[in-house]
Amino acid sequence: MQTTSIILISASLTIAAIKTQSALADSIGHYSTGLIPKSYGLCETLKPTIETAFAASASVEIISTECHSNSRGSIVTLNYVNGNRPIEFSSTRAPTTTDDIAGRGYIKTQAECELRKASVVEQFKTATGLQPFFLYCTEDEAANSSTLPWHVAIEAVGAGVLKYQYMDRMLADGLSTDSTALTNEVKQYFAARPETLLVDVVYRVDAMGFGRIGIAAFTKNHVSINKNEFLSTRLVNDCTFEAEELKSAAIRAGMTVIGHGCQIEIHGSHGTFLITETHANLSHDRTGITFENMPACRAARSAVLDDMRKLLGESVVGIQCSDISDGPTAYVILKPQYLN
Repeated sequence: MQTTSIILISASLTIAAIKTQSALADSIGHYSTGLIPKSYGLCETLKPTIETAFAASASVEIISTECHSNSRGSIVTLNYVNGNRPIEFSSTRAPTTTDDIAGRGYIKTQAECELRKASVVEQFKTATGLQPFFLYCTEDEAANSSTLPWHVAIEAVGAGVLKYQYMDRMLADGLSTDSTALTNEVKQYFAARPETLLVDVVYRVDAMGFGRIGIAAFTKNHVSINKNEFLSTRLVNDCTFEAEELKSAAIRAGMTVIGHGCQIEIHGSHGTFLITETHANLSHDRTGITFENMPACRAARSAVLDDMRKLLGESVVGIQCSDISDGPTAYVILKPQYLN
């Protein structure tokens, strides 16, 4: 009998320990919205609606809801019991490949954002397969001086088939060439990109006054874009010719070009650039072959390319003309040693 009693007590202690471990496994989760503009109502008024929608979507018990308000609006933070299971979220406020100065904005005003909200939500549902529990237009505080500070904020529970991503690259002091041509080129690339649903491509000016190309899209895998700055010219028309040659050289090198053009540089010249989906960059070297003017350099481009290939081999993918250093000079464009 004594032995049985000990076994029963031991079993009871084991069950109690399991229950205690199970209870301790639950923890408090936290989820915060972005800045909800004051036009959507006071935070205390918004709380019940967001609480109910969130709890239903995540199937969790809400412990408390906090308001963090300022002169522009409110951020609502939900504290909940996660039930010993990880909860994933999908949001158009997801991490970006931009910086705090740029923000995530691609819409000029809140009024325009409200008009676009329905179409962006449909794109979100199509891309992720998820049903949002809350949606609103928001202005990134980091981008409050940007020309396009607004975007549609969508909050949903779940991993999502495609992930929302905002990415951008700075274009020095701005574009020398037509911004519409660049945005259209980038749109065409992302519209044709596999497993991608494009939201928007914009050219904007950030809080520091720098020009930027911004891309909002849903993608299967994280997209990393790279800007490769190249040679410069004194005149924008010359730069336009050279930017086209730079793009052709990149394609010959096996690189996928997202966009190309000319940017204004600090000393007033116009620099060619490429936007690609690879971190491998073309390189260049001065040939020492000079010309009377830039048209003469361009006219000799094919002949110089043939000569340089005879000397240096297939690593030569193009010739670019620049007149910044020593007058119109031909530069050899070399493909990257490794493409990633």
